[in-house]
Amino acid sequence: MATTRPFSYNPLQSTITGTTNLGTICIGVSDLDYATSPGGLTWWMGPDEDNSYVVCKEVTAQNFPTPLGNIGNVQFWRSTNTDLAFKDLVSIISGTTQASASAASDWLLLNGYWTNYDAQAFINAASITNTTQKTAIDTLVNGLKADSIWTKMKAIYPFVGGTASTHKFNLKDPRDLIAAYRLTFSGGWTHNSNGITGNGTNSFAESYYFPITINTIGAYNRTAATNQTLLGATFTGVDNDGFQTNPIGLVLRGNSVSPGYIGTTFSAGIPAPAAITVSRTAADGATAIKVYRNGTQNSTGNNSEWQLLVTNGAYVPSMIIGARRQDDYDYDGFVIASNYYDYTTANIAFSFMGDTALTATEVTNLNTRIQAFQTTLNRQV
Repeated sequence: MATTRPFSYNPLQSTITGTTNLGTICIGVSDLDYATSPGGLTWWMGPDEDNSYVVCKEVTAQNFPTPLGNIGNVQFWRSTNTDLAFKDLVSIISGTTQASASAASDWLLLNGYWTNYDAQAFINAASITNTTQKTAIDTLVNGLKADSIWTKMKAIYPFVGGTASTHKFNLKDPRDLIAAYRLTFSGGWTHNSNGITGNGTNSFAESYYFPITINTIGAYNRTAATNQTLLGATFTGVDNDGFQTNPIGLVLRGNSVSPGYIGTTFSAGIPAPAAITVSRTAADGATAIKVYRNGTQNSTGNNSEWQLLVTNGAYVPSMIIGARRQDDYDYDGFVIASNYYDYTTANIAFSFMGDTALTATEVTNLNTRIQAFQTTLNRQV
């Protein structure tokens, strides 16, 4: 049986129960009788999405050729489900050369197109076969795009599938490559339908995302993890050649955040379980770092040491999940030791990292999407 979904042009971007809007493109997400014109719109079924990547764009003149006449209000394109075929399709649509399939998808989003590529590419890469999990992923991606959050993220780890081989993939770029911020798990992790759980002794996951300009991080923590690190990165250098001598970075803990010198924490009021988001809203300042628990701001933090920019090309360790890594450097900027601290025993069901700050409204919307995702998977707490 073919997998299709209905689309329409929604110029007023009105809210229609059972649908979602991406700009003026309206997508049906629930079983409705679309022949009765829900929302007063004319609906069109998209192409078969089985083994295909589909692209959709509204036709504002509502005169696209159809079997019923020149009355269509959406146009569709389809490719086979390979990155190369999708990238080539978008190159044709855009008239530009696309560097990768992920870059092609970003171009579509920024130019008002809808595509199933991102959700389906992740589902394919992680070999997700469970229908509920597929639906949850698809809904999450569409929601983050509709809320203008998708392009602000570099890595999203939804931890679905129940195994290390499925949990490692980055929803934003699900290639099995370090360059795609694919996780590498070390130590004693437990992987199941609830996500990933550290052993508190030696477990961490390497993201390969180097936080030179990181501005937003977060995690959905299902269990208590007081003073344990959910994700973070810090470094220590020597200053003879201009390197920062003190640890700087950002460490997200179960109940506190270290925005600068490790050990200089402030009360965040974010006990687990919770969806925790930390976002930097300015380059510096006493209240530049804002901490949110389940979408509600709990506190702010001084950002004077969270620069994450160093002179002479000093190396910054990548973000890791489940512990805090601190790299020490010699006078020439070479790593002489990597030390790991504050291993977690938390059950983490979602994590994300981005290089763009989120507004308070975006944090609220992100929390709504994360909570709905967890509810669909029957692991919301």
